[in-house]
Amino acid sequence: VAAHEVGHVMQRKDGYALYKLRVALVPIVNFGSHLAMPLVFLGLMLDLFSAVADDKTGFYIAMVGVILYGSSLFFRTRDTPRRAERKQTSRGDARFRGHHI
Repeated sequence: VAAHEVGHVMQRKDGYALYKLRVALVPIVNFGSHLAMPLVFLGLMLDLFSAVADDKTGFYIAMVGVILYGSSLFFRTRDTPRRAERKQTSRGDARFRGHHI
């Protein structure tokens, strides 16, 4: 786990492009994930009451919400396995030393 974290520090120090990209995407993905469900709901409501808007407006707004949610899900599934691996390793180390979590 420590070596993994040292790798992140080295990537940050060296200005590794993919590390910079990931750090830049985190706030965007978080914003998109919070905005996704309200957009889907708004799109469905506009589609239901289509007299207020064009026939396809609600559909397009809902699709933007679905795309934002899917993008957020993709980003998190790419990042989560590494976090789970670190947790599992640290739990295994604690058990090996005789400590219980």
